[in-house]
Amino acid sequence: MASSDPLPAPRRSRSSSEEEEEEEAVAASQPAGDWDSGLDLGFVHASTPAWKLTSRFFPSKVGGPPAWLKLEDLPDVKARSCPMCQVPMTFLAQIYAPIHDIPTAFHRTLFLLVCATPTCHAGPKTGGRGPWTVFRSQLARANDYYPFEPPLSVQNPLIDISAANYGKLCRVCHGPGAKSCAGCQKVGYCCKSHQALDWSSGGHKQECGQPDFTPQARHSRAKYGFPEMEIEIEAAEAEDYPPTGDSSDDDDEAEEEAEEEASELAAQTQMKALALSGNPAVATDLTQLTSDQKTDPVFARFKATISHSPEQILRYERHGSPLWMASEDQWPLEQVPACEFCGQPRSFEFQIMPQLLHHLRLDQSLHQDSLDWGVLAVFTCSKSCSNDDNPAGPSYKKEFVHCQMPPQH
Repeated sequence: MASSDPLPAPRRSRSSSEEEEEEEAVAASQPAGDWDSGLDLGFVHASTPAWKLTSRFFPSKVGGPPAWLKLEDLPDVKARSCPMCQVPMTFLAQIYAPIHDIPTAFHRTLFLLVCATPTCHAGPKTGGRGPWTVFRSQLARANDYYPFEPPLSVQNPLIDISAANYGKLCRVCHGPGAKSCAGCQKVGYCCKSHQALDWSSGGHKQECGQPDFTPQARHSRAKYGFPEMEIEIEAAEAEDYPPTGDSSDDDDEAEEEAEEEASELAAQTQMKALALSGNPAVATDLTQLTSDQKTDPVFARFKATISHSPEQILRYERHGSPLWMASEDQWPLEQVPACEFCGQPRSFEFQIMPQLLHHLRLDQSLHQDSLDWGVLAVFTCSKSCSNDDNPAGPSYKKEFVHCQMPPQH
């Protein structure tokens, strides 16, 4: 410890049980390992306390404020704005995905954002140009922001690790807060709309001008964003992989399953329609409408694959392939644009599953009339290039995301 560092407070002698607890805390604080080997699944863990989902613990999580990786040079409001309506997008999720054989990617996180404007989600989306965006940030093990060794999993560290230590953050979305409140000059905002939201419903109208108000006292109480939950990562089991073997046999089996499902759905529709209308002719018309819908073996394969772990909200397999939900609206790898920062091709890295929608409490959020997806497939630079490759590039590099909508039934 350098002489200028503060000395820790004296500690009493510890029992063996306390030493074991500290060893467990150290183990719990270790960042996740390299994800390059096979398929991993992510599941929502809603009971993790918020302090464990901050930057210094390198979390994978849904909602709440983003736990930025590099604590400076955050993506500005223009970079985070929807390409369709120009409104700042809302943080949805982040995935901590280090690559330990790339020294500049020892720490590495991908951040996924979504637009809240309903009209941006209406109609077809063009891959990479829809109301979504994803950023990649990475750091070497020795960097200016985090200790070389993982921190202990304790709530009140001696040194706070936060982007707020490097500049004002927007009180609403926690992006860079380039604009300040004209009244108190103490809080920052990324845009006028977030400032207005915090003034009208976030509590700043009551705080502004109070002599004892400090911006660190609380964040905005405005209704914004999604509930915060940890994503727990587990290695996939054999049953979690798509079927392998002869592809024609797999397709035949999936198509048979889809046809059986369609037949069962038609029978159920006929019985329900007859019960509701009391008219056999109406029931027959509705049944015919259901039977006429095209069966999709890709959808049947999707459902069969996730049936072993139905609560998965994430599938991570760098250099793997997406588990598409339907035959239509897939995005071929050869059509994914190369990395604009180094020119290398992009490869698939992870997908967000539609099961996450059930955890977002959309009936209580500003997204309730707009948000839906079947598969959110994210493709990233296969080299995972850094600013060492292109010093002029941003610290948070945009990658490619494609939203495949669920099949219509």
